[in-house]
Amino acid sequence: TITTTTTTTTPHTPSTHTNNTRTQALKWDEDAVLSDNTLRHRFDVVFGSDVVYESACIVPLLTTARALLTQPHTTPRMFLLAFVHRSDYLKDLLDKACVELEFPYTVVHSDTTTGLEASILLFK
Repeated sequence: TITTTTTTTTPHTPSTHTNNTRTQALKWDEDAVLSDNTLRHRFDVVFGSDVVYESACIVPLLTTARALLTQPHTTPRMFLLAFVHRSDYLKDLLDKACVELEFPYTVVHSDTTTGLEASILLFK
């Protein structure tokens, strides 16, 4: 379970604005959440950091992120995932799931200074 926060900023004048923020639990890959119209079409960017740590979480994570970014509008939307390459097995599962779900990514940054490969993956 992760928590989502939605902030909508509406400018009223050049110097003032209001924020409408809502926070709620988000359980990955639950049909009720994915079909909830209050969540869909409300996010321009979804961030995930260090959330791929076991094989069972990969498909639910990707399915949920893709559902949250479903866009009937022309606004580009994206999912940025900070991924630590802990094992070839997890990386291979991630790549396979991306192909099967037709949710490709681009590596926008990679770092190995900690001894493990850490990457920022951009999904559109």
